[in-house]
Amino acid sequence: MSTLSEKMRLIREVESKSREEFGKEIGVPKRTIEGIENEGRVPRGDVVEKVAARWPRYAFWLITGNTDLPFHMSPDRSTGTVLRVFENVSNLHPGSDDLMTRPEWFGKVQFIQRSDEKNDLYALIETIQPELMGIKQCIFIGSGMNLCSDGSGKNRLKDLASYLIQKGRADLIKTSELKICLPGDINTLFETKQIEESALQVPDLGKAEWLKKLYTNFTAWKMEGESYEPKFTWQDLK
Repeated sequence: MSTLSEKMRLIREVESKSREEFGKEIGVPKRTIEGIENEGRVPRGDVVEKVAARWPRYAFWLITGNTDLPFHMSPDRSTGTVLRVFENVSNLHPGSDDLMTRPEWFGKVQFIQRSDEKNDLYALIETIQPELMGIKQCIFIGSGMNLCSDGSGKNRLKDLASYLIQKGRADLIKTSELKICLPGDINTLFETKQIEESALQVPDLGKAEWLKKLYTNFTAWKMEGESYEPKFTWQDLK
């Protein structure tokens, strides 16, 4: 883990401040900043407090080395991206006008399948809004879809395909992705309306036979869209 002196230097560099400017921002002499960075001196508590007060988004990371996005972040831009829900619907069906987001702003459809429950399927539609501070804005489709169902779950998937086609975004059907997610991360998504992008994993089709069949159904949806018929039902996945 980085030392406090290394963390302070990273904050200064990310904020594009010279040592003199950084010192003025927090009310300490330039030579104090030089001593921290050049000699690795441990910054006094009051200096750390001033940095945290000036850039509160880094305060949690500065003290603990951890993040809690979107509010508590690291200045290291190589850290992971968060998918944040700003519109939430239970179903998108033909003729629906439930979203504020224009269809031309839709960027990518990602389905989320719980790793331990073949019946739970959700979807995120990422928008093309530029990523800001490690956050991507998404639309969450939260219930009713099921790749293994031959009833209402299938019909919800067909509704989604019809909706995208009617909105002129049939391209998103063929470019959609299926991801596997742990139950704890799904719960975090429901509780906080956000999820780390790294929590969405490409399914390892060699890990379980049910995953292969599930992916076959997903491929059928991508190919058939509003005419989707599952190749396997939930009984086949036992």
